[in-house]
Amino acid sequence: MARHVLGVGVVLVYWASDGLGEVLMDAVHAASPQITLTVQINGRPLRAILDSGASLSVLSKSEAARLGVTPESPGVAAAGWGAGLGSKTVASWIGPVESFTIGNETIRNTEIRFADLFKDAKYSVIGSHIPAKVEGLPQMLLGVDFLRSHRVLIAHSQRMIYFTHNGGPVFQRAPAPAAK
Repeated sequence: MARHVLGVGVVLVYWASDGLGEVLMDAVHAASPQITLTVQINGRPLRAILDSGASLSVLSKSEAARLGVTPESPGVAAAGWGAGLGSKTVASWIGPVESFTIGNETIRNTEIRFADLFKDAKYSVIGSHIPAKVEGLPQMLLGVDFLRSHRVLIAHSQRMIYFTHNGGPVFQRAPAPAAK
């Protein structure tokens, strides 16, 4: 029986006649209700969070650099300022990538926004005044732009995300806000 069928003859992904994408979610922990999954950029796997609170999908600046995409790379354009973790703003850029893969869907020759989202992500251990850098942060946020271009079903009981592409661009190039 296919994973996208619940019980006898009840199809969860009723809208998909063909071209169904699916990706396994990382282990779900009660302490962290985030939906994490593995995606690939240029064939390199990285950890992403499905984040409906992020209007745009964003790759971490350090991961973009590991892929060879920096603010100084050819074809990279400044994309203005946006919110990072907390109240501080961070500069962002949009750069070309050869491929973005989620599950069995691959988008070729696209552009992805990147920023130093977690630059100021620090915490202090109880009883200490020494801030420490937060570890284990995702390398990418999949935001509302991704969700708008896809029809998505999250099946927690199966640890699966099922999706189909609705058409249009997956990653948006929003107008650049004024610098802060």
